[in-house]
Amino acid sequence: MLSLLFRYFNTIKYLKLSQIFFRIYKKINFLYSAPNFSALAISTNPIKNTLRTNYFHFKFFEKDYTFTFLNTPLSVKYNDTNQLNWFPSQASQLWIYNLHYFDYLFEFNSYDTKINFITDWINNVPYKAKDAWHPYTVSLRICNWIWSLSENQKTVPKNIITSIYQQSHFLSYHLEFDVLGNHLIENCKALIIGGLFLEENKFLNKGLKLLNKQLKEQILEDGGHYERTPMYHIIILADLISIYDALSQFKKNPPWLLNVINKMGNWLQQISDADYFPLFNDSSFDITYSPQKILLYLKEHYGFNFKNNVSGLLKQSGIFYFNNEFTKLWFDCGDLGPDFLLAHAHNDSLNFELSLNNEMIITDSGTYDYESGQSLNWRPFFRSSKSHNVVTIDNEEPNDIWGSFRVANRGRTSILSYNKNSCLASHNSYKSKHIILNRKIDLNCSQSDLLIDDNIHFLKKTKVHFESNFHFHPNVKFKYIQKLKTHQIVVLETNKQTIELIYHEINDIININESYYSTKFMKKVKRVNLTISGVRNNSCNNITEFKGILK
Repeated sequence: MLSLLFRYFNTIKYLKLSQIFFRIYKKINFLYSAPNFSALAISTNPIKNTLRTNYFHFKFFEKDYTFTFLNTPLSVKYNDTNQLNWFPSQASQLWIYNLHYFDYLFEFNSYDTKINFITDWINNVPYKAKDAWHPYTVSLRICNWIWSLSENQKTVPKNIITSIYQQSHFLSYHLEFDVLGNHLIENCKALIIGGLFLEENKFLNKGLKLLNKQLKEQILEDGGHYERTPMYHIIILADLISIYDALSQFKKNPPWLLNVINKMGNWLQQISDADYFPLFNDSSFDITYSPQKILLYLKEHYGFNFKNNVSGLLKQSGIFYFNNEFTKLWFDCGDLGPDFLLAHAHNDSLNFELSLNNEMIITDSGTYDYESGQSLNWRPFFRSSKSHNVVTIDNEEPNDIWGSFRVANRGRTSILSYNKNSCLASHNSYKSKHIILNRKIDLNCSQSDLLIDDNIHFLKKTKVHFESNFHFHPNVKFKYIQKLKTHQIVVLETNKQTIELIYHEINDIININESYYSTKFMKKVKRVNLTISGVRNNSCNNITEFKGILK
């Protein structure tokens, strides 16, 4: 009990005072406030979302009122009735959120079908229904109703206009100042889109003012989003494009917003490879736009043509990247995120991903789900250090990541030096053990494609056990291990190349295990996990080389 209290304290102490205040305020406000049923919009404006309509094509709706969210199909129809079950008991909370987002409206060509789904929600989902009226859910639903109904260019029924107004009014008093980050951006987007649609300046102006303020804090100097997850960076960039496009329909073109879109687009250009982006922190491929389509849209509609650098350091984000014809690498050498918002952080300090000869070789493990405490507890597993390509000391996690979205004690990561071919960084997350971990990534090697130098630096005389993990893409298969006089060689292969991992220590133990790779929510596949383990009692360098040989 006492340890749990300390854990809570070490989590809460990093929050802003405003977050704590608004967490309490929101709970009280939610209990006693009520939506405004008297104020109604007299007229509306159709708002189109060209990016959403042309480039975001996911299929959620199946026959017989079955929806597939998070790769999990469930029926939402009550037996022998026409009423929908908006809260299926077998669904996870995130699945129910997705049902109430209404992303699936874009799949329906029939205007009447859209109206029927929306009307059923209005008639059967009461105010204060927890998941349905979460501010984040409300934010996405407002925009999806407006955008999807605007596609048909028909008069929107009064009851739906009334509901959109009431939800916008509710949202304006329940903004997520307790959460901040991507949630607050979604809140702003909904107020802006809702304000334009309803011709209600109080929503529009509040959303624009708050968005401008938040972007100054949330978007880093290098163009990255401060939560440091590529997936949410792409989601937010798409949000800002949608906002700017909507404002442009009314001859409103705020230069501050265009400048942020430009910076974020350039960041995305540097860290992506066609449709691929590194799966650092909470990232998945199946709930956001492909980088290639976003960048193409910015080129065609905004005239942005970003230069693709061969290598570089996104210093504020903490990502070193290298991208030439044969080798692509992403090195996570930054902090977990802003101290007050680490909900989407993983224990991945000094993690990396590697592609050789246009094939992914070493990858992050990805994100399987958001719910801790499920049957096999996959959330903690996928956030753990052993699920990433990093060094673990004494079988202990470097940062105290717990629950679904919490982090208590955490360390700091520092970039010590870098050039176009290498980067050296360290983290002090094991400072309680008097250990500093340094990792150098070097792509300027004559005998290999990549050299990794892991330095375990002792601040005090002690003895520790270390374990270094390397997680291979599912297409990479293990062949054999060969132990020589001065080093050990692990041979793996794909259909097109042989991969040699050369480890320059003969006394450490190399094991081949299985781990999991999840590029889509609720889907995982087995793959090769190579672990190197040993004991150290003084500072040392563990050197590992990777070489790809085409067949």
